[in-house]
Parts: sequence; C-alpha cells; structure tokens
Amino acid sequence: MTEMIVGRDMLMVLFNELFSIGKDSFGVKYPFYDVNLFDFHSDFRIRNVISREKLADIRSEHFPDSGFLMADLPGYGELETSFLSCGALEYANWDEFKKWMNDLVTESRDPRRMTGSLCFAIDTNVLYNRFFSGYLPSKEMDFDMEDVEVAISDHVREEISNRIKYKYRSGNLTKLKKVFSNPQHLHEFPN
Repeated sequence: MTEMIVGRDMLMVLFNELFSIGKDSFGVKYPFYDVNLFDFHSDFRIRNVISREKLADIRSEHFPDSGFLMADLPGYGELETSFLSCGALEYANWDEFKKWMNDLVTESRDPRRMTGSLCFAIDTNVLYNRFFSGYLPSKEMDFDMEDVEVAISDHVREEISNRIKYKYRSGNLTKLKKVFSNPQHLHEFPN
C-alpha cells in the first residue's frame, strides 16, 4: 500500500487516480498515532471506523509530560466532530433542533410575539464546528439565514485569534516530537 498525504483540494484527483488503477477505497490515518482511523470508499461511504476504546488506548500511549499538550491531543471526540462538520454524521438531536429553530424563526416574524430581529450569539465551539456555515439553513427549514442575525462577541473573536496565533510554540512541538510517531509532520504546526 502506498502512503500519501493529500490536501482537501486534491481529493478529487485522488479519487480519479484510484478509479484509474481499479481501487475503490483508501484508508485515512492519523499520522501522529500511526493508526488507521477509517476507510473512505468511492461511493462516499465511511467504513471500518476505529473504536472509541482503541483510539483512547492509542492516545494514552502518546501522552507528553505537559498538561496543556495532554489535554490537546486529539481523541475520538475530534473524529466525531470532523464527521459532523463535513456532514458525514448527523447530530443526535438534529430533528429536535430543526423544529425548535423553525418555531423560533416563525415566532420572530410575528410582531405580537417578538419585536426586533432574531439574533444568535455564538460560541467558539459553534464556529470551530462550522455549525452555522455548514448546517444552517438546512433544506428542511422554513427560513433563510437572512432571517436571523449572528453576533460574535469580542471575547470569542479574541479566543479564536489567540488559538490561531499562539497554538503551538517551539517548546511544545519539541515535547510532541518525543511522543508522536512521524514527528516530521509537526513542521506544519508552528505559529
């Protein structure tokens, strides 16, 4: 099996290459744990997803001697989040949320029930997971995003800015290089 690191913008090229050589799937690995996370098939199905327990065991083998870095190591929650943000997995309460959101927008249109416009103040997790940009408005909802306003507080902006600018310093990366498989990929992480 040939190992490749492919950017998102090159996925269609990879699909075409796989098709031309008669393959219909590829494995997606997490290089720092050197573990296969799942297999992605040309019919856009995801199979052989690593179990929560196995990933937790593998993650525990890579704990650095830093509380900050230990808490920051990816686990099963990050895998689930990536599936949610790309639409491969649906939120467990999605149907309940759609009904609540439709009811809220409908009520906001009634001047007897609500004055002014409907505004959502969103947190960093909502932004990280692309919830507003990736899920709303859903085709099953009776409104457009123009029907609501979205507010991002200065605190949330600052938190995201700091996360982008100051995520990993060289000392952190040195510690991670000692515990990760394939540490050569860490050159992508410095700020």
